[in-house]
Amino acid sequence: MQNAPDFKIELFNAFSQPVIFLQDGKVAYANHAAAACGVDASMELAQVVLEENGSVKLRLGDLLAPATCCGYLDGTLYIADENWDGAHISTDTLLNVAQAMRTPLTDVFSVSTSLFSVLEEMEDSGISRSMARLNKSFYQLLRLMCDLTEMPAAMEGSLSVRLEKIELRAFMQELYTMAESLCQTCNHTLTLSLPDKTVHVWADRGRLTRAIYNLIANAVRHTTESSVISLRLIRTATVAIIEVHDPAEPGSRICGTAHASEEERYLQIIGADASFGFAIARAVARAHGGTLIVGAGDGGGTTAAFSITLRAPDKKTQEFHLSRAKFDYTGGISQELIEMSDVLPIAVFDSVNVN
Repeated sequence: MQNAPDFKIELFNAFSQPVIFLQDGKVAYANHAAAACGVDASMELAQVVLEENGSVKLRLGDLLAPATCCGYLDGTLYIADENWDGAHISTDTLLNVAQAMRTPLTDVFSVSTSLFSVLEEMEDSGISRSMARLNKSFYQLLRLMCDLTEMPAAMEGSLSVRLEKIELRAFMQELYTMAESLCQTCNHTLTLSLPDKTVHVWADRGRLTRAIYNLIANAVRHTTESSVISLRLIRTATVAIIEVHDPAEPGSRICGTAHASEEERYLQIIGADASFGFAIARAVARAHGGTLIVGAGDGGGTTAAFSITLRAPDKKTQEFHLSRAKFDYTGGISQELIEMSDVLPIAVFDSVNVN
């Protein structure tokens, strides 16, 4: 799929349903879901698309999936119906896949770590770049494994949280200090705006951190270099709102059809960013008595708004959450590098920086 336009078309890999892009009657790009069904760049239009009686279907192995199509860049984009017969994956399957990934990932990390100290002595720039690529791939796979582990609970609305009382301004300042430096490596500027007064909430520190980093990574992914991304904390009478704003217009994230309603366009924007991490961020918000919405910002661009209730949990709930053993899903590895691994440059993962 190397001939696909380098227009961030990879964002369609976040879709659970197959997406295929055709140019000049041939497949130029197939997302992960389509590739898993056997679609590749050697195929022509007739092999993957069936048009009859005014309807469009994609040939996916032995199945035909209803699809919609629209002009995109200089070709045609086909998106399978998200409810097509082959799209349903049980939550048990996700957990089994995550568990199957855990052992080989641990082995890869253990073996590569022991080799890095030896390879570094060779002072070979080519080897150093390869080591950094290996490191980045490990972090990306670790993020995927963590997402697969969390998705069942996120899908069922049963994501657990371990609540503690935190002062949100101090929490945001601490997170910003690290996130700012990571955004700089991506040639972006991250700004922070905080209210004058303290903001106390009952929250799960680890899950809240993860959700915010997902929104920041999403902003980095969709904006051009040298853009300004803003992180903002707002306090209202009932909720605290964490906003991440980027200059990329909502419509630039996914093609829209001319006849789409405003609601449909909004859902398309959400769909474009509906990776596992984004879905988990939304589940984290709901677990904190809030919600996550994405839409056009007041002054243009795109804003993701994450709310948290200011209401304190009752005593029984406090005791239930605080008495539980703390679990670190990262295994002690840098949380911010895991959550932003897809957008950070390879140089960040040089063994000197991460080991």
